[in-house]
Amino acid sequence: AAAAGETELAVDVKDSTGKPLNGVKVLVTADMAVHSMGAMQGEATDQGNGRYATKIPFGMAGDWKITIEVRQGDTVLATQDFIIPVQ
Repeated sequence: AAAAGETELAVDVKDSTGKPLNGVKVLVTADMAVHSMGAMQGEATDQGNGRYATKIPFGMAGDWKITIEVRQGDTVLATQDFIIPVQ
């Protein structure tokens, strides 16, 4: 669970063999899971060793749907959704 307000989200990106994947673009989209407030999208910053981080301003308590999209150039390598409860 996260608290309302700005929260740092870190994502570890790995290839199919489990090695850290560097030099990719990681797009993060956040929206309320039930009552859409308009999705917020941003690009996570490469922290090195396959870790990418961004700050998400959780404006309200409730379940937030986070979508992570990993791209290499114009190719989408992976998309994953998560639900994060915000208190």
